Amino acid sequence: MSTTGIAKYLNCSQSHVSHGLKMLEELELVRHPSPYRKTWIVNSDNSLISILESLFIASKGDRELIHLLSIPSIIKVGTLLSKEGQLTIPALLNKTKLSRNTLIKTLECFVEKGIINKVNGNPNRYYPINQIKTKLFFEACKKIQSVTALKDRKNNFRRLNIEQLLKKIQREESVLILIQYGSAIRGKEDKLSDVDLFAVVRDKIARGDLIHKYRDNRLDLNVLSKKGFIETIRKEPHFVHQLRDGVFLKGKSLFMAAIE
Repeated sequence: MSTTGIAKYLNCSQSHVSHGLKMLEELELVRHPSPYRKTWIVNSDNSLISILESLFIASKGDRELIHLLSIPSIIKVGTLLSKEGQLTIPALLNKTKLSRNTLIKTLECFVEKGIINKVNGNPNRYYPINQIKTKLFFEACKKIQSVTALKDRKNNFRRLNIEQLLKKIQREESVLILIQYGSAIRGKEDKLSDVDLFAVVRDKIARGDLIHKYRDNRLDLNVLSKKGFIETIRKEPHFVHQLRDGVFLKGKSLFMAAIE
């Protein structure tokens, strides 16, 4: 199924679908059926698929619970709790390096979804509930953590050279506008984060070329043709205006002229 088709089916923007598919591809849950680069299929050989299907059944179809697995802090805390069993907030803060506010919100999510119990005390203690849903959820957390850690090691040299990579994209003649946005520029980047880039290029051919050329790097590259950009300004003005807070690597005056 194509990105456009998925967006229509889910009734959401192509940019959100593209970002989601990039995350799923990083976890090796979906892939392109070669040589069809514009379509996606489920990678049924991945054991995580089986875990997620079992979790969906055990949780009685709780989509919100499945969605939590896309949140980096959930993965970190879930993996630790599955290994350590019972932990306190000070211990979790030390091991995860999360902010106290983020950690507390994460633990509240776990408690609300019936994954862990909280024992009041000084300090409070949190421990997993002995049930199949919790075991499957933590198994998914560990699997995602191990996959992302492996990807992190394999792609370490790419992250070290990200500035050179951005400069290379800047020099592409077909690129008219280039903006970096997302967690990296907000100082909230972690191992599960991509480098989010928004680009406007000459035409659809240039769009396909750019995506294909840089798809193997740790980039979430959202590319639009000139025509696609103009349509997005009309259909998704909120997303476009959010880009103003990003870091302009190319074409700032052109972007500002287009959205005014």
